Amino acid sequence: MITIWIINIVLYSHPEYKLDFPKGKADQDEEDIECAIREIKEEINLDVRKLISEDRYIKIEVQENKIIKLYIVIVDKNNQ
Repeated sequence: MITIWIINIVLYSHPEYKLDFPKGKADQDEEDIECAIREIKEEINLDVRKLISEDRYIKIEVQENKIIKLYIVIVDKNNQ
């Protein structure tokens, strides 16, 4: 059996920067996953609550002691 992964990256057009990822900082006591859900909703008006999982993300250290998480949103075309 062959498994094929298609990765869709959520980007949006930002007036100052061309293309960008939805992103932002967590509110006080807000979990990373909740921050990601809120920021995506605020910036591109997409509710990903049912499409996102706390254990599916890519972690990148962009500077010393600065780590970002890129959450992977899974869309099943058969259950849209």
